Amino acid sequence: PPLALFLAPCSSHPFTPFSACNPQISCLIIEVGFREALALLGRLGDLKSTMVNLESLQGAEALDVERESCAYFERFDAVLVKSNWEYGVDLFARRMLAKCRVPRVLLISGSYPPPSQEALLFYDLLFFEVFWYEQRVLLSAHPAACHAFGIDRRVFDPQGKITPLLNETRRGGSFPLGGGSGAPGGEAEKDYDLLFVGALGDHAGHKRPGVIGADKFQGLKRAVVGKRGSPEAAAVAMELKAKGVNVLDPVPYAELAALMQRARAVLVSDDVLGGGERAVLEARSLGLRVVIEPDNPKLAELLESPVYGHAYYARQLKFGLGLLDLRARLATQQLAG
Repeated sequence: PPLALFLAPCSSHPFTPFSACNPQISCLIIEVGFREALALLGRLGDLKSTMVNLESLQGAEALDVERESCAYFERFDAVLVKSNWEYGVDLFARRMLAKCRVPRVLLISGSYPPPSQEALLFYDLLFFEVFWYEQRVLLSAHPAACHAFGIDRRVFDPQGKITPLLNETRRGGSFPLGGGSGAPGGEAEKDYDLLFVGALGDHAGHKRPGVIGADKFQGLKRAVVGKRGSPEAAAVAMELKAKGVNVLDPVPYAELAALMQRARAVLVSDDVLGGGERAVLEARSLGLRVVIEPDNPKLAELLESPVYGHAYYARQLKFGLGLLDLRARLATQQLAG
């Protein structure tokens, strides 16, 4: 099977020097659907992968990586970079791989546009998470771009039976789920009418957790859950508490589905440059109503899309890497001809 190197920000290991890397290195990837897709490909024998943690680029700079990088990278059939454009891992890869003869792949984590045509074409293959991004941001300008995304179906819908969606999925606007005893349509009573799951300390302002405190949601039993260790997050938590919103302690990912099922609807208030893709699909997999803001066509696509799981994610990664191999063989044939 192909041997791939993944460059990603992750949190369970310090930066690993190139000379010390081995196929057993792993790390905690926040996007668990991606992690499970990789694990599935490994179990099926379709891909061997080595993960290098680039969370601490200062550690990387302390090493003489400029000198040894290509010798290391070219041991692999491909280098896959998981990053948003212009984030640390993308910048590191574009600098370190510029002179290396190895296929370069970017798994785009976010919705930022490529900073230039040169940056776009630096990578031989792109993976994107929503078709809206490929059509409206990339403008179909890359010769090899492939959809790959999915949630961890071991945690969300582990029986493999997507719960039928309730018929009140909303795109902003009013939300007729007032409190009081009982619930409409015979629905079981829940602890919360509306739940926000995500970072409260969003320094870039894209997640917009404060939306749950808006007047249009007054009268609902509301709650937020997410990390709040930063000063920004603490300020948002205090503001929401003052508006009657319950601020819950974070829970391990394995318990997130149970927490979400205590709510009748999940609010994903990100703007188009924020995330929220996984939250929409996770909520849908549980049969929950999903509320997004009307200015986000990216998430609107995911209200109507299939509920992609990690098996689909794995298939798409395999398919895309197969395209990469096909392009390489065609180029070799053209040179030989």
